[in-house]
Amino acid sequence: MPDLDCLDIPGDLGRRDDNGAPWRYAGYKANSMGNRICERTRVTLLDDHPLVLHALAALLEETQRVSVVQSFSSSRDLLEALPTLQTDVLVMDYSLAPGDLYGVSLLRTLRQRFPALEILVISGHGSALTATLSMRSGARGFVYKTQPVDDWIEAIFAVAAHQRYVGTVPARELEQTAGALVRDRSISQCAAFMP
Repeated sequence: MPDLDCLDIPGDLGRRDDNGAPWRYAGYKANSMGNRICERTRVTLLDDHPLVLHALAALLEETQRVSVVQSFSSSRDLLEALPTLQTDVLVMDYSLAPGDLYGVSLLRTLRQRFPALEILVISGHGSALTATLSMRSGARGFVYKTQPVDDWIEAIFAVAAHQRYVGTVPARELEQTAGALVRDRSISQCAAFMP
């Protein structure tokens, strides 16, 4: 394992996790002497565009804090290989090729079969609705493909540290979308019982 810089990620000084403790890079481990050592966060990628997979893998490897375990262009191949992979975070595109399992269906399948897997959803066509559906279906984080690479890196480390990450999706928009989903579900459930 290469010798890595284990300092806080720039820009995250003073940030707190969900329990109020100082936020730290998820790859911190303690060796047998109790000294802090640093490991790369292991990431598996899923996107149906080979160019996106290649570019993302190269960008993540450049950080020297992320190790790309494997890349997949099909959710079926991912589901077959996932039981044998040692990964900290799955970074998956919300929309995949026609005929492939994707979106909410894939997230629910992953959550059911791999409950401990941390998932970061990426989307080029996303909206607050897509982010809300992703988070409610088992994703820990959501990032738009148009966001800067630094946001992607921050999201991966946050998700690896079991924290939620929604990037540039405004919290108010997420709350409104979630409220509308609850109302729509209540209306459709009531309508199902009407003659």
